[in-house]
Amino acid sequence: MTVGMIETLVALQAIDTRHRGLLRQIDEHEAELATLRTEIGMRQQELETMRVAVAGIATKRRELEALTQDEERRLKDRRMRIDRIRNDRELDAAQREIDGLKDALSRHEEELIAVMEQSETSEASIVIAAGECTAREGELAAVDERCTLVVRTLRADLETDRLEREQLATRIEADQLRRYETLRQRGEGLAVVEMRGGCCVGCRMRLPHQLANEIMAGGGPIACCPRCNRIVFHRDDGESTATSA
Repeated sequence: MTVGMIETLVALQAIDTRHRGLLRQIDEHEAELATLRTEIGMRQQELETMRVAVAGIATKRRELEALTQDEERRLKDRRMRIDRIRNDRELDAAQREIDGLKDALSRHEEELIAVMEQSETSEASIVIAAGECTAREGELAAVDERCTLVVRTLRADLETDRLEREQLATRIEADQLRRYETLRQRGEGLAVVEMRGGCCVGCRMRLPHQLANEIMAGGGPIACCPRCNRIVFHRDDGESTATSA
């Protein structure tokens, strides 16, 4: 494995590492949008539930208003009729009916007041909830716009890297490229690592003395770590090119 081939593999790995980072950023932005959309959907559902409940309260209020009006009319009618009754028995019956109507009217008026108060409270809650929902929708629109621009840029970077990677891959022998891909998948994104202080940067194992010397000399066949099987190379300037995925 020549030094040039090692450099090509290192460059290829840098692109792949950057590629994974870009994909991770895209996923994070899309997850942020999905979370916000889910929250807004839940708020809208809660708001709709509140509106349905208020509609039910309004229906109940109309029913009670109609009922009390009917009872008031019947009570007025019975009072007018009682003046024409001369029979004590009929008078007692009419009075009991009037008392029953008065009790029913009183109960229904109290219930109507409670329903009206409940309606006012619920309508006020809807106003607040609707305002919060509108605010969150506005936030979503802003985040959506921001994330869309960021993701568009990230995807453009991905495309640039893809083209560069294709060019680099043509400079690597097919069997070596397959080996690189296998090592990268097994090694959490790292297939090519540097030797530092006689150790493999990938797994921190101290390499056998003879192997370390061969790696230091360079220009020979591909050298791999006996423990993690990653391709190991040495850089004279000491600059690490092994980047975590």
